[in-house]
Amino acid sequence: MREALRIQDRFVAEPLFARTGRGYPKSEGVAPLSKIKANLRLKVAKAR
Repeated sequence: MREALRIQDRFVAEPLFARTGRGYPKSEGVAPLSKIKANLRLKVAKAR
């Protein structure tokens, strides 16, 4: 449920499926991806 609420503002309904709730998440951009990669690099560095 938390995950669903977290991405709610990113969800874009397809015009044809607006009534059914079908759609797709729009991209958050590059910043979140680089944050995730940085965290993964830190975890790998700490594991060594």
